[in-house]
Amino acid sequence: MLYFQSLAADLGEGTQRLNETTKTGENTLSTTSPSGQTKIRMELGAMKRDFDEYRSMLIEAQDDLERCLGRWNEFEDSYNQFNSWLKETETFLRSDLDLKSSLDEKKKHWEQYQVGFRD
Repeated sequence: MLYFQSLAADLGEGTQRLNETTKTGENTLSTTSPSGQTKIRMELGAMKRDFDEYRSMLIEAQDDLERCLGRWNEFEDSYNQFNSWLKETETFLRSDLDLKSSLDEKKKHWEQYQVGFRD
């Protein structure tokens, strides 16, 4: 993530350099032959398109990374909830069953055990 933040911070510098290059290229057009002017304009256009594509790809990659990090956090939360439930269930299921003297007590205890098992 820090890498993407660093690249995003460099976008401002890249934009500034592209603007300076474009300005310098346009200033040289008046002293350049027509074929040279065409070539300079083509190169400046290609540099702008490449930089715009790079910027778009960087923003898209950063959005993807943030989305993945969000999903990872959701996974960790779900994992922790499941792990907690599992430990509680294991503790409940491993607890000793108290011996009951009457059939009604045994039924109630069995119902409590089933309810705990379903949770």
